[in-house]
Amino acid sequence: MNTEPRVTAEQIAQHLGVVKDTVYRWRDRKTLPAHKIGRLWKFQLSEIDEWVHAGGADKYWERRNVDYTAAVWDGSIKNCVYQNHFIRVRVDSSQKMPLYASLFINSPGGRQQMFRAGETTSGLNTISSKNVKETIVAIPPLGLQIQFTAIVEKIEGIKSRYQQSLTDLGKIYGASSQQAFKGELDFSRVPLTTESRQ
Repeated sequence: MNTEPRVTAEQIAQHLGVVKDTVYRWRDRKTLPAHKIGRLWKFQLSEIDEWVHAGGADKYWERRNVDYTAAVWDGSIKNCVYQNHFIRVRVDSSQKMPLYASLFINSPGGRQQMFRAGETTSGLNTISSKNVKETIVAIPPLGLQIQFTAIVEKIEGIKSRYQQSLTDLGKIYGASSQQAFKGELDFSRVPLTTESRQ
């Protein structure tokens, strides 16, 4: 059973850097993976990412809304196939930590640099490898970068564990609700506080 949380069209639009109408248009053309739950359409980020990497958005991509994200690839995906939407950068790790460089480029200042460098006269942003090479990255001493990336990795680990806990609690709540509605829960063993008795 897939336990990945489902997200809204607004969240997909933000994730892909497009307007919400584009998400609905892709869904209406039956190209975007979507799940109808009651009257609502929900999406799974993993399916959307696979769809984008397979080139699903290429025909309908609205370039004026293109966004980017820098990331560090750790080689954990074997036989990885990707479209031409990536610019690979190799960082001299004797001067810069790759995660630090990625976080800097994703920061508001780094993003502003990239978009300013990539803007064309038509107003479209076309980020090229030249723009990436010309991006000015503040380089603190390597020791501080190592400390910073260690803190970021700890925070990301904590966020991941909390997200998993929330997912697990959602499942428990859903299962308990089902049992409660069916009258299958035995509340006689649940201790009530004095506040709840009043």
